[in-house]
Amino acid sequence: MKMIRSEAKTVGGFFRHFPLTAGGFFRHLPLTVGGFFRHFPLTAGGFFRHLPLTVGGFFRHLPLTVGGLFCASSGSSTSAFLALALAVLGVPADGMSFTLDKNVPAGNIALDRIEGDTVYVHQELRDTSGDWFYWAFRVTGAQGRTLDFRFTKSVAVGTRGPCVSLDLGQTWNYAAENGATRTSFRYTFPTNATEVWFYETIPYLQTDWEAFLARHAADRGTVFETGVLCQSRKGRNVEKAVFGNLSGNPKHRIFLSARRHCSETMASFVMEGILESVFAQDETGAWYRANVEIMAVPFMDKDGCEEGDQGKNRQPHDHNRDYTDFLYPETRGIRDWIAERADNKLDIFFDFHCPWLYGNYNEFVYQVHGKQAENTAKMIAFGKIVEALQTGSMAYREADDLRWGVSWNSDANYTAGRAVKMWALEELSCGFVSEFEIPFATANGMVVTRESCREFGRDTARAFRRFLEEVQTPLEGPDIWYQVSSAPDRFWTTTNGWVTGSGTPLQRLPSFRDRVTMNSSQTGPDNPLIIPAGQEAVCGTLYLASIAGTANNYAADGRIPTLQLHGGTLSTPSNTWDLTAVTVGRAKGGYGLLKIESGSLVTNTCLAVGYEGIGEVRNNGGSLHFGTSGTRNLTLGARASGTGRYVQESGSFIGSMHLSQNGGTGTVEIAGGTVKGNVYAGCGEIGLGTLSLRGGSVTGDLTIGQLGRGIWEMSGGSYSGTPVIGKSGTGEFRFRGGTVSIPNLTLGESA
Repeated sequence: MKMIRSEAKTVGGFFRHFPLTAGGFFRHLPLTVGGFFRHFPLTAGGFFRHLPLTVGGFFRHLPLTVGGLFCASSGSSTSAFLALALAVLGVPADGMSFTLDKNVPAGNIALDRIEGDTVYVHQELRDTSGDWFYWAFRVTGAQGRTLDFRFTKSVAVGTRGPCVSLDLGQTWNYAAENGATRTSFRYTFPTNATEVWFYETIPYLQTDWEAFLARHAADRGTVFETGVLCQSRKGRNVEKAVFGNLSGNPKHRIFLSARRHCSETMASFVMEGILESVFAQDETGAWYRANVEIMAVPFMDKDGCEEGDQGKNRQPHDHNRDYTDFLYPETRGIRDWIAERADNKLDIFFDFHCPWLYGNYNEFVYQVHGKQAENTAKMIAFGKIVEALQTGSMAYREADDLRWGVSWNSDANYTAGRAVKMWALEELSCGFVSEFEIPFATANGMVVTRESCREFGRDTARAFRRFLEEVQTPLEGPDIWYQVSSAPDRFWTTTNGWVTGSGTPLQRLPSFRDRVTMNSSQTGPDNPLIIPAGQEAVCGTLYLASIAGTANNYAADGRIPTLQLHGGTLSTPSNTWDLTAVTVGRAKGGYGLLKIESGSLVTNTCLAVGYEGIGEVRNNGGSLHFGTSGTRNLTLGARASGTGRYVQESGSFIGSMHLSQNGGTGTVEIAGGTVKGNVYAGCGEIGLGTLSLRGGSVTGDLTIGQLGRGIWEMSGGSYSGTPVIGKSGTGEFRFRGGTVSIPNLTLGESA
């Protein structure tokens, strides 16, 4: 028998296939109190009270179309058809009634059919192109039963099964985790559970946002204020809010947003945890209220959040590919709000997302790197701060961050339009731009819950503070130059040698708030600026060869700006950070030399050797020590035109090394002494990084060919650690001698 399409519910429509005689449609249902209707008194207050048979009533949720109630039902007899119809309507053959519908907040489900205790469903894609996995529905009247739910279209069940609520969304659990597959789960309904909600993920809606604000109602107007960003396409108010320092002139300004893909709900709980920290009666909360304004937009796809859309790959493009066309009111709204309130200047722009359901890059927290090198370096720094400070259970690891060119993170992923982080980097004045991907159910083996996400948000708030204080601290005062002609000697200790950029005598030594620059004709390999024994020199940043030059005016002796540590110490205690904070060979064509004969360079920033020019660091018995936070490193060959070289004859190095960061050439030669830290060779897609071990010892993990080409040559000395040869690039290990102690060697880790 061919099933019903969308026939009118009249004798000539719905029932025209079933003659209204005792031998027709109703022949299986004797119209007596002891028959079909014995459970349902035929009164307005009986059976039909709960099921008004109108388009706007019961059938509003179950349209009688091929895609609706009877869409997947077929049979050879009217009795088979009737059994299905009654089961969906809540009257299965065994006399026990239950119903399934999407009449829940952000509901989303399509019912295919019911066969006994097995329910076949699929998620509604609506205007999503391709496939996605969000769904939400409820079951009523199934108390005491065990039902199997099977998704017929594609993968739709998370790593821990569905999120289940017995109290209308007040609390959630993973009660159907056991036995769940990627496309199915089984649930035994408690005997007193008259209504049970099932969601792919724990929802976060306008009511959750309002409940969060209500908990802090006493602080409205002093710690936070709210407003309307815009009207959504369907006329809803899109919320915006400001938290922290409401003076209008904060020391720092942060922008936070979530739900550009509306079904990525767990990201909202992380964002809420960050905002919760502003109210905390502790040192962190006090610091935020005194120094930081946070601009927040909780629902970037407001209609989709409330209506239960997928959001991802929405046609013609979704809200995170709309930063060229600005089709959506929300994307236009944040563009205008940031311009009006912040003059397009932000210290941090941070977005929150959730990934896919299963597997690599879906079951741990991570940042998504971009092509912009300096911002990527800050992502690494920030990630290591989070890893060091976290106290919650999400177990974030900076090493898990998704590098550019790995997995889906490439230009091919952005063909539909410009993403918000690209817009922020290209159009705004942002100190730092990033995003977190928050998994739905499992994070490095740990269970993801609403509270664990809020905990991670509080960890992130603490990391923002340290990042702003240590990494993004602005320098004060003019650039400081060392001028040989003004100095009676070449010692850092002589105040007469220090002048401002205009040539005015500084009349003091550099402080940790100053930028120190050294260029040609000032010093050279044979007449370097010296930090002698007993001298504790400090500065904020240090640039050797910061003016562009050529081989002719930088390569000859006496024309190479040179700094030499000879028993003294140079420190950068300000914690000011960027990829070039201490740079040897900064400008294209510039040539700089740093010599460490004895003494030490202790830095809480990065040392870039060969940023765009040529740089060399020679360690002949001193120590080069990077900050213990793990966010600092030695970078050699930071740009395509940069060539960096680190040579260690003796002495020690503690920290990590990045060779050929973004297309440059980086070389490390170890002939003696000790190196403790991780080494990454071939960090950029182009360029070459080489580690040559001739003597001494290296302890730490090696990644040779991280994205580009890396070479590890060993002819002596010793190595202990875990090497990866060819992670996502091309790696070579040329062994000619020495001692290697490793638990395992990985060759070709990724494609």
